[in-house]
Amino acid sequence: MLGMLWRRCVCAAALLLAGCSGSVPVTPTPQGHLAGQAGTPLPSPSMDTSVSQVAQTPERVAATDIPSNPDSELFSECLAGGSPQDLPNDFGIAGTLVYKQTTSQGLVTMGGSPIQEFQLPVPAGGNSNVIGFSPTGDWYAITPIDGEAYSTPFTLGLLTPSLTLLSASGKRIEMPLTGNARAYDTRLGIRWGADQFREVVGWPGSHWLNETTLSLVLYYRDPADAYSSPFYATRLFDTASGTWVDEPIDTLEKRHSDGQVLFSPDMSQVLYEVRSDENTAGFVLLNREDGEAIWKIDDYPYATEAVITWAPNSAATAMYRAGSYPDENRLMLIARDGSSREVPKFGEAQPNSYIGFLEWAPDSQKIAWVSASAETNTLYVYDVTSDRYLLRCPLVGFDNSSPEIVWSPDSLYVAIFAGILAEPKPLRVVGIVTNVVYDLARDATSVQWSETWPVQWIQSK
Repeated sequence: MLGMLWRRCVCAAALLLAGCSGSVPVTPTPQGHLAGQAGTPLPSPSMDTSVSQVAQTPERVAATDIPSNPDSELFSECLAGGSPQDLPNDFGIAGTLVYKQTTSQGLVTMGGSPIQEFQLPVPAGGNSNVIGFSPTGDWYAITPIDGEAYSTPFTLGLLTPSLTLLSASGKRIEMPLTGNARAYDTRLGIRWGADQFREVVGWPGSHWLNETTLSLVLYYRDPADAYSSPFYATRLFDTASGTWVDEPIDTLEKRHSDGQVLFSPDMSQVLYEVRSDENTAGFVLLNREDGEAIWKIDDYPYATEAVITWAPNSAATAMYRAGSYPDENRLMLIARDGSSREVPKFGEAQPNSYIGFLEWAPDSQKIAWVSASAETNTLYVYDVTSDRYLLRCPLVGFDNSSPEIVWSPDSLYVAIFAGILAEPKPLRVVGIVTNVVYDLARDATSVQWSETWPVQWIQSK
């Protein structure tokens, strides 16, 4: 089973043929920058998520329990009902945003004070899946799109999947990915070879684990069978040596071959999917050093969705489990020692909704997600250490767009943007402390945010 995040990237990669360029109307904060001051981490008796430097948690919610009534005054709401506000022309951005557009090719960088924009070079043809920034923001990875790889009947399309790495210092490295790009389907007993590897799925399915290792979701299709079914597999790629790393995944016991495999950023643990029977799946959290399974569930309905993401400091994972009914949805926090707890009243707080996107803040203390219903999409921000909601914000104008999110490097802002299959939507930022909403671009997708990346990237000689 593919998780919701993985599946969306897979489907989007099939249809995305656009990149970006363009002009952007900008509106700023009253302070003039999307930046905040570092504060003191809040201790948690049940889960250690401390890091060396974190953003100050806003003191806006008085209760430690989540109210069952979503309209309760204990929820801190966005100002103006989530509508974007006008800001002065001298507004600036701390760090650099890189994004695509749904209506044109290429990549754009945005940042500085006043804001500037520049075109970022991409592979020939202009179309690419974005893997994004490494944890420090010093490397940016993209991979070309094969526009024919998902068609039926299947056509060969791109024959040599590759990886483009851009460094903050101006380096550009092109790496072929076909060497030993194998996979094994345990359900059908089929081995997939490099000649059947068509494309790399984009972020967040594919992402950086650390400064040298990428966790990539690979898309396979049999060129000898025009009507063959696709196969997806997770593989690790070492950018320092340009080689695939097989051992960590191949040795996972009872791993479901096309299920989710999520390594902690420090590579000490892995949460992966196992298949119990035709209708039931399970998940196991494993210590890689001693091979001990420290947490597991084995009764997860195979047809339901699971969205899983690791905290950047490897202290915990967040796992969304879809229930038979929306009020049965659950968000679990699983610590690295195997202890777990649920976000209280999670299903009650957002009735008639499902979770479309889930992302930890860089400070590893907050989680943001998009709750989608038939009527609207809503952003929620939850503080793990104090066990409370910090913010609820209706995403005005993002109906039917499967919005996605990325945090600012200082963990004080969340950027909202449309999924790559949606019609053009703005690049929007929401202040976690100020509760103010601003639009930074008319049309943006595949957004990434780095503290160290230059606004104008110049290739070194």
